[in-house]
Amino acid sequence: MAKRGHPLQPEEKQRIIKLIEAGYTQTAIAERLGRSRPTISSYLSGLPPGTTGKGIRQAKDAAEAGAPKEEAKWSPEARKAIEDIAYFARRYYGCIIMPFQEEGLAKIMELLDTPQREYVVINQAPGTGKSMFFTRIVPAWLTVQRRDIRGMIGSISQGMATRYLEALRNDFTRRQPIQPSSSDIAAGISVDAEACLVDDFGRFRPEAGGEDSWTQRGFTVAQLGRRPTPHKEQTWIAVGAETEYIGTRVDIAIWDDAWSDSFTTVESKQRFYRSFDMVAERRLEPHGLLVLQGQRMASDDIYRYCLDKRAPADDDDDDDLVLTGQMYHHIKFPAHFDDRCEGKHDKRIAKPYPDGCLLYPKRVPWSDLRMIRDKSMAEYQLLYQQEDADLDDCLVKEIWVKGGEDADGSYPGCWDWRRDLCQLPEGLNRGLSVCSVDVSPTQYWAVQWWYIVDTGVGNVRYRYLLDLEGVKMQSGQFLDYDTRTRTHTGLAEEWMARSHKLGCPIRYWVAEINAAQRFLFQYQHVREWQAKWNCQILPHTTGRNKSDPELGVGQLGKLYRNGLVRLPGLPQNVGGNAARWKSLRLVDEGKKWRPGVKTRDDQILAQWFVEFNLPKMMTGQQAVPAVRDDIPSWVQASA
Repeated sequence: MAKRGHPLQPEEKQRIIKLIEAGYTQTAIAERLGRSRPTISSYLSGLPPGTTGKGIRQAKDAAEAGAPKEEAKWSPEARKAIEDIAYFARRYYGCIIMPFQEEGLAKIMELLDTPQREYVVINQAPGTGKSMFFTRIVPAWLTVQRRDIRGMIGSISQGMATRYLEALRNDFTRRQPIQPSSSDIAAGISVDAEACLVDDFGRFRPEAGGEDSWTQRGFTVAQLGRRPTPHKEQTWIAVGAETEYIGTRVDIAIWDDAWSDSFTTVESKQRFYRSFDMVAERRLEPHGLLVLQGQRMASDDIYRYCLDKRAPADDDDDDDLVLTGQMYHHIKFPAHFDDRCEGKHDKRIAKPYPDGCLLYPKRVPWSDLRMIRDKSMAEYQLLYQQEDADLDDCLVKEIWVKGGEDADGSYPGCWDWRRDLCQLPEGLNRGLSVCSVDVSPTQYWAVQWWYIVDTGVGNVRYRYLLDLEGVKMQSGQFLDYDTRTRTHTGLAEEWMARSHKLGCPIRYWVAEINAAQRFLFQYQHVREWQAKWNCQILPHTTGRNKSDPELGVGQLGKLYRNGLVRLPGLPQNVGGNAARWKSLRLVDEGKKWRPGVKTRDDQILAQWFVEFNLPKMMTGQQAVPAVRDDIPSWVQASA
């Protein structure tokens, strides 16, 4: 029973301090001394700051670790660790570094030394120790060299980034060398660590009572000679991709596995793209480096999104929109190097890249890779070889859209990198402007605006996408009539006015027949709208035509393969107006559409409506006026 009403004796107070130093909680101390918890708490609260709880342990740790060591006091082992990342990883982490990791780090250091902002995507096969290397070993190695460095550890979520940072923070206070599992040692992928960072480089955690923080989301390491840090930012911070924060600038940002299978819709992917642009790319110092590393997970994942970003080449003029340069450098490490293969795959004797054909034979052996390859070539190519891969029977393949070569031939691609939304292709003076509408049962409207150009050579026609919308809305938001102002309103009205102002008036609207009858044909104001704009509404009957081998949705594939579909792709980082994001709505559905498989297909069907009805619409092409000053003022005002 707890003793009440009796003051604490001197020997009891000494025991309380010792138990606190040993890590006991106040409740546990009260039980051991037979005292009440309020008594223990009252005594501890009366002690000077920094002499109880964490303050005592922190002061004890600081005394044992010693002051931060100047370079002149480093041991020979410490100096060797700074010069050799493989030795650093082995000595302090017990990790056996592979040659490809040293190769990747050499490129990172090269980019970190340039005077301008640099961006790099590093893709490597899963299971090769990428998170350990990039979120713990590399940040620790950089910090012991430059204690005033400012870095960011980023990931798909704040929770994941915080866990990475907590592991790194513990590395700077650890007093016992890391001991890996016996299975890792037996497999030859780990060894017992030889020392701790504080042993060779001194204390990293600030002294108790200091102003420097040491929290889960960020910490500042102790500087040499008690010097204060020259900036307000912490040494390392943890940031999730959707975290909102202001003012943090870093020298290096390392983003690990910044993608998730939960991004299943184009909208969710676009939200993440925008968040990454704001949180990751804009937080760099002028000389900073952004490292985005992880395994490929989808043909439109964050890695592909960043690799597709364009930037002016070094010799381009600032005002030149011919984007011949890549914004991101690309370092890629496939699990198997086909061009180096000599059939020596036994993981017991196989040498890792670059001496052998396997990236990391002890972690990712050929037996596992072959099983994955035989099960799904697409999964093998994407996840393990870090190559864009498509389903074998999908409607649209990534390489058709991007352009390039594969075993079946070469492809011109579909992207117009210099063209923005609602921007006519240069040098064309004749074409047909047409829109299509598909409405799903959930009131999701897919609306597209196409400009069709007949080259006059055979049956070659180019389809230029000018705009695209995919939103949930009521019929009145698509087209309505305001009786008070006697004006039409809605998306269709806005697009018609815009098309006249652009000089390519929309002549046809193709709508699925059920939607046309339900939302359009039954209203008098729609017929008046048609007369006002001199346009026609064509009802489209899907029925069995959808699966017809010649006239069905499948005919769209050859258009993408031959580059006859032209998509606006002007990047936002050079003034684009979300052109590529909107185009990707269509491309994403095309890459997932397969005969007999139910997937979201509103956009791909809207494109098919145009293609199916194109022969009857192409009889009256409209010339684009060379001079566009004949547009009535009331049309210009409504645009």
